[in-house]
Amino acid sequence: MTAKDKTVLLQFGTITEQNGGIVLLMRSFGPQMQPYDEMLQLKLANADAKALEFTNPTHTKPKRTLYIREAPDSLRVRSEILHDNGKEEVHGFTMQRAARP
Repeated sequence: MTAKDKTVLLQFGTITEQNGGIVLLMRSFGPQMQPYDEMLQLKLANADAKALEFTNPTHTKPKRTLYIREAPDSLRVRSEILHDNGKEEVHGFTMQRAARP
């Protein structure tokens, strides 16, 4: 993530199998690679040819994250956070496949 042309957040993740289920493991870091918080473990809730839905069994920050294939080289990400006061916050962005040389 960037703001005003500066990196403010780096996020790394992997999809793997654990205990007979598929999980998305994610970790966030600041621009100097300082960890922001603990690793997230989101469980695969639904999957089809165009989308993956992961849910958080531990807390609601995020409660749900979706990966939606919009085109062969485009992937939209939607992350839904549910705050303690009941207010929902949604973050989204689209990733494009890097051009091949």
